[in-house]
Amino acid sequence: MSETKPTEQGDFKESLDVIATMLNKGNSLTKLGQYVEAIECFDNVIQLDPESYNAWHNKGKILETLGKSREAIVCYDKAVAVHYLNLHENTIQHDHPTRKLDPVHEELESHLKEEREVALVGKSSGHEIDPENIITLSDEDKNRIKEFIPKRFGTIQEFVTRAINVNAAWEEDPFTSTKVFGQKVPTMKQYHFLKESMSSQLLNDMFPNLTQKFMEEWNEYEKNIVIKNTDELKNNSKNQREERRDRKNFTKLKLELSSSQSYVEAKCKNIINDENEIKYDGWPLLFGHYSRIFPAQIGLHVLGNLMRELNLTKINFETFTKKAYDVAEEIATEYLAKERKDNTLKRVKKISIGLPRPYDDDEITPDQAIKEQRYKDRNFGKIKKTKDGSKTFEGLMSALGLIRVFENRDEVSVTFSEEGKKLYLMKNPIFEDKDDVVFSPEEQEFVINHLISKRELEAKLIEVAKKSIQDSKDGADTVKDIEQAFQDEIKKFTERCSDSNTSTRLGKMIKLTEDGKQTPIEAVRIATLGRMAELGIIDWKTNSEKKSLYSIAKRK
Repeated sequence: MSETKPTEQGDFKESLDVIATMLNKGNSLTKLGQYVEAIECFDNVIQLDPESYNAWHNKGKILETLGKSREAIVCYDKAVAVHYLNLHENTIQHDHPTRKLDPVHEELESHLKEEREVALVGKSSGHEIDPENIITLSDEDKNRIKEFIPKRFGTIQEFVTRAINVNAAWEEDPFTSTKVFGQKVPTMKQYHFLKESMSSQLLNDMFPNLTQKFMEEWNEYEKNIVIKNTDELKNNSKNQREERRDRKNFTKLKLELSSSQSYVEAKCKNIINDENEIKYDGWPLLFGHYSRIFPAQIGLHVLGNLMRELNLTKINFETFTKKAYDVAEEIATEYLAKERKDNTLKRVKKISIGLPRPYDDDEITPDQAIKEQRYKDRNFGKIKKTKDGSKTFEGLMSALGLIRVFENRDEVSVTFSEEGKKLYLMKNPIFEDKDDVVFSPEEQEFVINHLISKRELEAKLIEVAKKSIQDSKDGADTVKDIEQAFQDEIKKFTERCSDSNTSTRLGKMIKLTEDGKQTPIEAVRIATLGRMAELGIIDWKTNSEKKSLYSIAKRK
């Protein structure tokens, strides 16, 4: 700054303080992307001290960023002139051929020349932005973004540029947008969510170059996921452990079945409308997470038993899932003991398939806690928040239309749907101790014709699978035929689907399959045919080469 001669020492100090404050404010506003306000600060400094190098230089940087090349060059030239005037106390001209500078100031001169040349390039391109048309940020947005600077982004501009790139890529082509997402290394929490939400192949495609250091940090993070994140999950597991101590819930449920069914038939009436109901999202497929439907029938029997026991027609959802999981585990324990004695029993005939693996240890490990919650979420259901802030309910029982779920003052409760009540009142071989098959012919027909038929695409896939099996001459090649037929059917459905969210999700499934990066169609095929075998539609065997062989079953 040039030398000043204030009339009083106090005025001089106050002037310096004002200049320092305005410079700092201008720099802070620049980092926040509030360029118009920042320029005002630097102009105020220049009014107080026309020979402020920092004010001229920083104003030039902003103008260059805005595409105002002519004005930027003026500021840079003024900064250079001011620098030499201050350095030599006005005794040397800017272009004096004999001036001598120390290394620090030579570096500064070189840097200023580079910035001036960059500004000249901008000028020649004719690209200019009106500062008045720049998007401004609300105070709330500024505060949110500040949390990520400088830990994740160097400046506000970097954050905004990243946001633009990601959103533009998503709007232009959702199928290739993962490449843009993958340009920035995720946080541990982000990676955790992605790992839970997508296949390992797609995750690897998105982030192919994660460093060894990152993976080491992830492995350490993964060990502590439950400890850091899920006090509720730990409490649920502890509650499940207490429920597990009573190893006779399945037996008691069978003994009380008749009285429970009578209670449900008499007391459980259809609820016409309820504004607190959380409904299924309408996804037209049964997910590949569940290759068996029997866990849903377990859930129905537990629900009916709890209604009679508590004399309620709506049951607390956590109470329901805790007991349903315990009964499923007890059934698995009983039938695993039988299955281990019979080496000839085929996998598709095993009752334990699709049930949770029994857990005998008293200590609940993080891994076990996650497995228990995942099984409950997938089979008995969970609430899911959508992008628009609304809620849907997902899971096997909801997808089949067997239950209705309500949320009132943060309490979630569950009851039978009309279809769920009908299925529950049918005689089931496992709960009646009549046979070692999971469904009676009556139940099978009901599930196929009244439940699966409501999931339009699922019903279509069952039909095309049956046709592929019937038309196949070489059983070992049936797998490829079925997967191709599934892909063709999903394409047709996607083309005529009116729901954009559904068509996008289905389209992504097809796209990934065509690219050869993963085979979601294979997962759909395994799950669908597993359910078809369970329902007595097909017979599923494996040959000596462990290839799947399918044939149409003889219906009873």
